[in-house]
This record gives sequence, structure tokens and C-alpha cells, in this order.
Amino acid sequence: MTKDTKQQPYLPFPRFLLEADLALTTKLVYAVLLDRARLSQTNGWADSNGQIYIVFPIVEIANAIDRSPMTVKNSLNELENAGLIERQRRGQSLPNCIYIKIPDGQDIVRLTDKKLSVRGKDNCPSDGQKTIPLMDRKLSTTLNEQI
Repeated sequence: MTKDTKQQPYLPFPRFLLEADLALTTKLVYAVLLDRARLSQTNGWADSNGQIYIVFPIVEIANAIDRSPMTVKNSLNELENAGLIERQRRGQSLPNCIYIKIPDGQDIVRLTDKKLSVRGKDNCPSDGQKTIPLMDRKLSTTLNEQI
């Protein structure tokens, strides 16, 4: 890359998301919504209070990030619970209006307050299978023992 290299289109990814206690897909959904909010801001999509909103159907979000609609619904719920978006119903069969919230310092501290659990060999087997102590395992019989 040089000083004259043209930049490709990109998504805004706020730094606080790097440390936020949110699923990776949820962070991606927030970045996509934030990008769409910039478009709404450019086009003047604001309510009577001057708040920018977006109309972005779940299926379209799912297609944009190559995930299922159910995954997007879960991410939107996580974002709403974290206070990063607010959804307003518009009526049956119409997509919700989504208001993107930009957190302040206090909210960022709350979002990045991770409670890490201690992981050990006993409670985190590498292959996800139940571990069985060596003494409790059944050993296969050899051909000589069967005769």
C-alpha cells in the first residue's frame, strides 16, 4: 500500500467493540448497522425528534453477513439487551425501525466488563467430549483372551 493507494469500501468498527463482552457475530451486526446508519444519515432518514433510524430487514442483514436469520435475531436481541440499539415496531409484515446508539464512557466500561472464568484441563476437554478417568475405561480384549 502506498500513499496513493485507493481504499476499498469498509465497515466502521468502533474500538470499544474489540473489548466488548459480545459475541463476534453480534459485533459484526453492529458494524453493519452502523454502516447503514451512515447511509440513513446521508439520506436524511430521521424521525420527528431528529433521531437517525434504519430500516434493514433481518433477511437482508443475514445475507450481508452470510449468517442465518435466526443468528441475526439473536445478535439483535443481544445488541438491544446491551443498550446498543433500540427497535421500534412498524406493523405486521414490516421491518422494524432500528435506532443505533453510540455509547458514552460509562456505557463502554459496562460493555467491556468481562467476567472471565477459570479454564482448566478438567472442565475444558479439547475435543468437547466427556472425559473418563483412565481407571474407569473398558479395555478391549485381545484375540488370545477370547480363545
